[in-house]
Amino acid sequence: MILPNSTSLPTIISGNCIGELALGTTKGQLDSIMKCEPIRLHFLDEKQSFDEKNIAVTKYLQFAIGFEYSLEYNNEGKLPYPIYKTWMKDDRIKSMMVSSYGVGVFDYERCKRIRTERGLAFGESSDKMAVLYGYEYAKHEYSGFINYIYFEEGAGFVFANDELRAIYLFERFEEKNASEMRNLYA
Repeated sequence: MILPNSTSLPTIISGNCIGELALGTTKGQLDSIMKCEPIRLHFLDEKQSFDEKNIAVTKYLQFAIGFEYSLEYNNEGKLPYPIYKTWMKDDRIKSMMVSSYGVGVFDYERCKRIRTERGLAFGESSDKMAVLYGYEYAKHEYSGFINYIYFEEGAGFVFANDELRAIYLFERFEEKNASEMRNLYA
């Protein structure tokens, strides 16, 4: 856990974790780590919010991967990790979004010092992402954001104005399934 006055920052590992917060973490473990009460939304509530805005859920990673409910964390200033949302299945983290939009003690300037295992940091460009992760991704644009999804890596990188602002973490796809998912997002 990263404490608010700590100088160390967690590493984001594609398809795995940010610090000690890993895919597969149970709801009880998550509550113990995050130490706050998130907003819980059932799958149908999340889907309805997309439907009300006439947004097709088929291009949104969390719906493609599947979940039963989500847990959304607000900016209380106390969160040990810059997690915006986790999507849960069988009371375990199925996927999560690490955000640089000021969640907890992680303001944008502090988030820009957090790096992935390959060295990509919040605030960096999609060109740097492509150099580090390659060009075999699915690209999805929505509401002023561009999302590059690396299914084999278990990571989706979300850019606004060509600055990395959020990272989806999910289980890595096998090559065949990753190719099918890229075609779905084409």
